[in-house]
Amino acid sequence: MTATSVGMGWIEILLLVLGGGGLLGTPPADRDPAFLKAAPQNSLAYVEWAARGPGKPGAAGIDGFVADPEIVALLQAIDQLLAPTEASSPPGTEIEVDQQPFNRDALRLAKLVTAHSGCLFGFADPPRAPKGLLDVLKPGDALSQFHACLVVNTGADAAGIVDAFNRATRNQVPAQPQMVQVPGPQGVKLTVHQQGDRLLVGFGQGTIERALAGLSGAGPGLDANPRFAAGWKRVAAERVGSLAWIDTKGATDAAIQSLGPAGLIAQTVLRGAGIDAIDCVVAGTGVVNGNVIQRTFISTGGRSDGVLMLVKNQALKPEQFAHIPADSDMVLATSLDLGQLVNGVRELVAKTNPLSLKVFDQATREFEAELGLSLAADLYPAFGNAWTVFNSPLEGGMFGSNTIVALEVRDPVKAQIVLDRLMQLLEQSLSSENDADYGSTAELKHHEFMGHGISYIRRAGGSFGPTVSTSPSFCLTRGHILFALHPQAIKSHLRYLSQPRPGFETVARTKLSLSDQELLFAGYLDGARSTKNLSGLAPFLAQTLTDMAQSHGVEFDPFVIPSTAALVPYAGDVTTSIARQKDGLFVESKNPQLAIALVMALGSVKSLFRGEYEMLLEAKRQRAHSVEHAGLGSPDGQVVPAAAVKPEAPKEPVAGAVARRVTPLLLRALVPDGVQIMIPDEAFQPPSPEVLQMREERRKLNEEKRRQRLERRGLPLPPPPPPR
Repeated sequence: MTATSVGMGWIEILLLVLGGGGLLGTPPADRDPAFLKAAPQNSLAYVEWAARGPGKPGAAGIDGFVADPEIVALLQAIDQLLAPTEASSPPGTEIEVDQQPFNRDALRLAKLVTAHSGCLFGFADPPRAPKGLLDVLKPGDALSQFHACLVVNTGADAAGIVDAFNRATRNQVPAQPQMVQVPGPQGVKLTVHQQGDRLLVGFGQGTIERALAGLSGAGPGLDANPRFAAGWKRVAAERVGSLAWIDTKGATDAAIQSLGPAGLIAQTVLRGAGIDAIDCVVAGTGVVNGNVIQRTFISTGGRSDGVLMLVKNQALKPEQFAHIPADSDMVLATSLDLGQLVNGVRELVAKTNPLSLKVFDQATREFEAELGLSLAADLYPAFGNAWTVFNSPLEGGMFGSNTIVALEVRDPVKAQIVLDRLMQLLEQSLSSENDADYGSTAELKHHEFMGHGISYIRRAGGSFGPTVSTSPSFCLTRGHILFALHPQAIKSHLRYLSQPRPGFETVARTKLSLSDQELLFAGYLDGARSTKNLSGLAPFLAQTLTDMAQSHGVEFDPFVIPSTAALVPYAGDVTTSIARQKDGLFVESKNPQLAIALVMALGSVKSLFRGEYEMLLEAKRQRAHSVEHAGLGSPDGQVVPAAAVKPEAPKEPVAGAVARRVTPLLLRALVPDGVQIMIPDEAFQPPSPEVLQMREERRKLNEEKRRQRLERRGLPLPPPPPPR
């Protein structure tokens, strides 16, 4: 019997985010203090989560959210949706090969496991000493040295979790397993064991025994690791929901030792690239005053070389937010100095692949020749380090429709020279893309507005079906180069700049903690406003959601969709910051679950119209290869077969020519020789006509398989593309 599959879309998002598989242990209830002792002191990775609490009616933030009557009703509907049915696969049955990877049994297992406190950790045995110069640890031997274990406090749900495990993995584990071995994914052997209220699933010989010894306190656990303990003090919250640990130094040391003499070469490359500077990563999630707080500390010892070159950028300052309207509901800012970036990459090439330094310098010179400007003399001095993205409702922004990207300008004169040259290259590129056969044109237009020049791309003709109109626009002010998807956004912003109105710097000082941290990245999202806007659209998509659920064999009642009034009161502001500290990087996010939910919701809405969008793309592809477009007829009136007509090759855009010349040089300069063999050849040269033909045949084969899947499921087939 085949399990009922659930397509990866809005249903999984609903289950994973609201059903408990999103942020583990939120809101947190009890933790098991023995978990940190179950994991060995030298564990390479560790994840722990608390049991989920019931929340508190009327409380602020996440506690009140999960206790709201509408959310409780939604969670109950999810439980009913995941309940095992006759359509679910009983233990021991097989799954169709063509079935989608997520099904209701696996989701039910994930929900049950994450509802209780648990942990998952991995560790490795000390690598054996190599016996000779060519003695390298084989993949099979390396896998035998790795161990992983899942420990869950099942409580009264032990039988339900074992049943869900059997259904999801197609096994027949007894109700109270005692060291039962079962096949796992890809034929991996797993051991299942139950001791009291704890259920353990282990991989590797002796893993369960070592975990049981740790739970009894027989040996030092992860809590005795001083590096973990020091990092955990930095990120721990009042009410801990989850914690994570990655020992990057331990993992790289074990890999280097297992490689034998070849490990010395790998160690040299890691040091040159600065990867060895990342000692460990410690993360924790908790609840503070109703807000979900997620903190991560990356220990680097204060190094800023190699891959950590961006850590040397100047910290963001409050005055660099003054051009942003104070009412903006979405703000992103990062510090990135172009000159420092290119010079840092050059230093990295010199350390890791010295022979490619000449290739890198050649690529730089060719880029300067194509651009017609000097990077050091013209480009770098023109711009500052602050890059910002913002959307202001008072300027007309709705769902990010008026989003503006701004790059800080240091020297307006040099910035004007750079912008003029870029606009010239863009104009040349657009002129080469015009297609007379389709009647489509694209040109760069210029207008003056309030003393500023605005350049934008105007397109006409050549489109059919529903399209979203965009006119990429550019403008230079005394302080910034602005980019937007349409000139109206820039005009609104210029009007804002001409009037004395408050800027975002005051908000940034408080909500982004700009005053007391060396921030390299900062993000802000007005949670209440974003939730109000998006949740107001949900009822209008109820019928579409219901149809999609039924097509996957799931009954969905649109009445359980929460109202806007059930969501907005608990939606706090979303903030994210990356700060430089003397010995590492500190990342802090507030209410990240809201940002994740909003992004997933937007992605789900997009997926609703993916079929129609793919149909339009297919119509355009067929139209481009139609007989009429290929050409018929000859001067003497004789009909010439379309296949015999070879249309003139279009002129390559300027931007494409630059990318085609510079990209191979950069790849050869930056990528070590041993890694270049893994890069596709087309990265260094354009694909041949034979390769393009193979891709087209593969695309047609995939499309035919898709139609066959739709026929088997009894779903309507997409209509054929419209004729020209």
